[in-house]
Amino acid sequence: MLSFEKKDPKKEAAKQKVEKEAKQAADDAIGAANACLRSDLFTKYRLDYERATKLIIEELIMLDKEETDPVRYGFQAKDIVSKLRHIGSLLRGVKQDAGQGV
Repeated sequence: MLSFEKKDPKKEAAKQKVEKEAKQAADDAIGAANACLRSDLFTKYRLDYERATKLIIEELIMLDKEETDPVRYGFQAKDIVSKLRHIGSLLRGVKQDAGQGV
């Protein structure tokens, strides 16, 4: 059977305090991420990331044209895709933290 208890004012106040602090911390993180995205250093990172992405994709295209051994192709392609994933992780993370998605 369900029982409906009267809410404890102290517990309710503590819950509201934690919720308020969590919201403020999230807002602070979003603000810091947005500031990061606007910084000159991060702009340089973004441009370097875009350049590296293009070059890595070219590397993948060259691999596709030249490698005939399917096993070697698979391992090398996996390595190239891993490079793409790693160089973009910071950019995606900060954009996600800033609420801009990917």
